[in-house]
Amino acid sequence: MTKNNISRWTVIGTVRKYRWQIVASTLLVIMGGGIGYCRLLPMSLPRISVAWDAYAERRQYRPALRLREGRELLLVAIVSSNCYWSNLPETIQAVRSAKQLLANQAATNEMGFAAMGVARDMVAASGIEHLARHGAFDEVISGRSWINSGVLQFIYNDEIPGFAGTPQVVVLEQTVLFEGGSRRITGRRELERKLGPTEIAAWVDAGAPLDFD
Repeated sequence: MTKNNISRWTVIGTVRKYRWQIVASTLLVIMGGGIGYCRLLPMSLPRISVAWDAYAERRQYRPALRLREGRELLLVAIVSSNCYWSNLPETIQAVRSAKQLLANQAATNEMGFAAMGVARDMVAASGIEHLARHGAFDEVISGRSWINSGVLQFIYNDEIPGFAGTPQVVVLEQTVLFEGGSRRITGRRELERKLGPTEIAAWVDAGAPLDFD
């Protein structure tokens, strides 16, 4: 028997000896690729999560960081760190979404936009920390509980009265004026007010509609 024949029979013998291991390994490779392709195992979930987080991040409101004269749309979110309803995930997400929806409407109507966060907390630091969960704001007011300047301005106010409760969202139209060296806001009127997580979420799910008439 020649060397070539010996080598050939050696290879054949080795294949026969380990044929089941070879078949099993091949099937595992094929099945693993197929399952992974069809996303039947959790191995693909982290990629989906990362892609979703990046997409959601792009949709979040970011303050323009500039002052603009003229008509402006103002969103005021009044919440509290010690209020159960203000801490609900649906409330937090609704406030986040409302800001971007209203910013888009303001741009469509050639208006400026600003978002104000009011925390009805006694401890200012606790309120600021809670507001941060609701995304970015152009302005925040926190501390002194029910005599918070934001609460007094948007709830206990004869011109813009509101119900004393949290969470709530108030939307106002106003005009920003630059006159010489002074700045002031005039012509403020309430366009919408939603109280409680159910009202706020339903309004946001509908696209946060406003009636400017």
